[in-house]
Amino acid sequence: MLTDRQKSSLHVGLGHRGGGINKVSVHPIFELAATAGEDGTVKLWDLDSGDFVKTLKGHTAAVTCVVWNAKGDLLVSTGADLSVKVWDGGDGYNCRKTMRGHGHNVSAASFCRMEGVEDKGVVTTGRDGTIRFWDLDTGFCVGTIQPRADPPVWLRDLKVGGGGGEFATAGSDGVVTVWDLEGRKVKHDMRGHEHVVNAVAYPGGATAEAEAANIVVSASRDKTVRVWDTGTGAEIHCFRTHSNWVRDVLVSPRDHNYIISVGDDRSMVVFDLKNRRCVREIKDAGGHFVQAVGMHKKLPVVVTAGVDNEVRIWKCE
Repeated sequence: MLTDRQKSSLHVGLGHRGGGINKVSVHPIFELAATAGEDGTVKLWDLDSGDFVKTLKGHTAAVTCVVWNAKGDLLVSTGADLSVKVWDGGDGYNCRKTMRGHGHNVSAASFCRMEGVEDKGVVTTGRDGTIRFWDLDTGFCVGTIQPRADPPVWLRDLKVGGGGGEFATAGSDGVVTVWDLEGRKVKHDMRGHEHVVNAVAYPGGATAEAEAANIVVSASRDKTVRVWDTGTGAEIHCFRTHSNWVRDVLVSPRDHNYIISVGDDRSMVVFDLKNRRCVREIKDAGGHFVQAVGMHKKLPVVVTAGVDNEVRIWKCE
């Protein structure tokens, strides 16, 4: 199902320097990927040739997350410098806005519907436990959900899904929470993980088909990948293939039938969602901990990256 398109990493001299790569985001249209590095930069890569394309500089500490909007003309990054940056793909990826308000490292961002307009807003979260809503037209924070615990729970990931009407957060307390986007209220606190939840993923994001799927997937330091019913809050299934922390997870945006996860066991694992079984395990997917995975929405291409600063491009068969 997966073959390595490029057995060696991209040229080390052109890659991120020091600390590793935290996240990968694949462009929704073009063969392009963005990576978020501990070196404080965002880098763009050509997925066809494997060539380095461009470095985006502006963060003054580690970049923790990168994500494109649905049209692929805006890229948002978050950082340990407490900032959220918006990069304009139509203007050479110059920084359009820098938004501040979080009191600690910003962990994750996801584009969202605002005032009835798709991708007009961004919702972010981080180590301060807050969830903030940003208007991209003005750059202002237009709403904040305060932490529900004292001290605050570090929210490590956030994804908008359910047809764009909800979002999920991954907590250091082992809880996956599903929120109503418009009402900004908790729908379900889903408990079952026995350690920090590192990542969450919806099938297809903000689409009607994804809304019908009614699930969210989570990856945890308890070495499991779990599937949850967002309608009831019940756990549907638990996959236990990984032998170490699971760092990142996605649901295939091409058909929504497969889950792909990566982790500190240096492996990439593919699960059949419908039949609830592991169908492929690549045990040497990286030279060190594999921390990030992304997939093209239309092309059979998967990208992984991790602590070794290597960006690997895989082809699905």
